[in-house]
Amino acid sequence: MKTYKARFQETIVMAVLMVFFLMLGMVGMAFAEDFALGDIPLDKEAYEKYIKKLPPDRLDAAHPSSYDARNAGIVTPAKNQGSCGSCWAFASAGALESHLLKKYSAGPYNLSEQQLLRCNTYGYSCSGGSSDASRYWESTGPITETCYPYTATDGSCSYSCTEMVYRVTGWHTVTASEWYFKDSCYNEGPSYWRYQVYSDFSDGVGGGFWNTAAPGAVYVNTSGINRGGHAVLLIGWDDTKGAYLCKNSWGQTGGPNGDGTFWIAYSGHANNLWFGMSNFDIAGGSSPCPTCSGGAVVLNGDTFPSGETCPCTGTTISLINVTVPNNATANFTASTSITVGSGTTFENGSNATLTSPNNTFLPGSHIENGAVLNVGQ
Repeated sequence: MKTYKARFQETIVMAVLMVFFLMLGMVGMAFAEDFALGDIPLDKEAYEKYIKKLPPDRLDAAHPSSYDARNAGIVTPAKNQGSCGSCWAFASAGALESHLLKKYSAGPYNLSEQQLLRCNTYGYSCSGGSSDASRYWESTGPITETCYPYTATDGSCSYSCTEMVYRVTGWHTVTASEWYFKDSCYNEGPSYWRYQVYSDFSDGVGGGFWNTAAPGAVYVNTSGINRGGHAVLLIGWDDTKGAYLCKNSWGQTGGPNGDGTFWIAYSGHANNLWFGMSNFDIAGGSSPCPTCSGGAVVLNGDTFPSGETCPCTGTTISLINVTVPNNATANFTASTSITVGSGTTFENGSNATLTSPNNTFLPGSHIENGAVLNVGQ
C-alpha cells in the first residue's frame, strides 16, 4: 500500500512531466511560426544509384576561385515558402527557372510551386519532399505562379493552365564533395542543394545565424539541435570565404545578406550536415543564336541552341564559359584570332568549326568525348 509521501512524490513527478511536455509543445508551435523546412533526404542507395558519371576530360577541369550565377543573369529572386514544409518544391522550381535562363534565355519565369506541391505523384506535401520532385516535369510541363498561385497548403491538384513545352531530362544526383558541387552548379546550372538545419542556423523563434548574422558572414555549425533537412538553391561559391552561396526560400529580403541568400562553409562544421545535390537538363525549347558578329567579339556565359547551326564572325573571338551542347553546330570565323577560354565546353554530340590564323585553347576549356571539332586557318 502506497504511503502519502509516495503518492505526493508521484504527483510531483507527473507535474514536472506535464510541464516538460507542455514546453515541448510550445517549442514545436514556435518552430511552426518561424521558417519551415521540408527536405527528406534520399536514402543512400538511391542517391548513389543516380550519381552522374562525368567524362574524364571534365574531371580534369579547374573551376574559378569564385562564382556567382547571378552575375550571369540566371538566378531568379528568392521566394517565401511560409509555414509549409515545401522547400523541396521551391528548390526544384528555382532550379528549373535558372535552367531555362541558362539554356534557352527563357524568362525570367516565376514558376508555380503549388503545381509541384499538389500535383506531384510521389506523395510529397507540406510535410516534406525530396530532390527527385523535379522529375514530375519529365512528363508534365511547368506552369506559372500567376496561373496557379502558392497557398502553402496541401490539397487536390486542380488547374486549367496552359503548360509550357519544357521538360526535365537527365535528372541525377551529384557526388557529395566540394569539387562536384561546384562543377554541377557551374556547368549544368544552379540547382537543388540540401543540408541539415541546426538551431544555431535558425532556432525557430527568431534567433540563429539566418536572423542575426552580418552581411557576408559565413555559417559554420558549432552547436544546437538538429531541426531537420532543408533544401535551397546552390548558386555559387567563394574559395576566399571557403563557402557556398545559396538562395533560400525564407523571403526575398531575408537572411544575413538581405536578399534571401546566405553563405555556408565548405567544411569545419561540428556536426555532419549531410550536404547533397541533384541536377538535371531540360528539353523542349529553342534558343536564338548568340549575337556574334563585328570586330572584337566576346561571348561570356552563352549557350548555343541545340538543333541549330549558328555562325560567329569577327576580327577576334573570345569564348568564356560558353557551351556548345549536344546537337548544336557553331561555326567560328575570325580574321585574327580565336581564344577558347576557361569554362567553355564542347559537349558530346556537338559540332564546331574554328577558322582563324591563331586558335588558342586555354586551361579550363573542355572538349568532351564525342564532340566534333574542326580547327583550321
